[in-house]
Amino acid sequence: MISSCSGCVKLHDFLRIFVLLFIFILILALRTSLFGVAHVMKKPLLMQACELAFAEYDVTNGMQAPWLVEIGICKA
Repeated sequence: MISSCSGCVKLHDFLRIFVLLFIFILILALRTSLFGVAHVMKKPLLMQACELAFAEYDVTNGMQAPWLVEIGICKA
């Protein structure tokens, strides 16, 4: 930011730096979350659990599988 002789910063310069910093933080957060998702998706047990849950879901009437209700994941 460029300050004047009195030490004041112009609003336009402040907003420009603020927006750049905000974009940098968003990119950093997005990158971190994408790497985290990629790491979790590599876990074989997660993929098996997802496949089992989708296989047990009753698509015709939108009801969850009975075993999901029994172990307390879903409500009847």
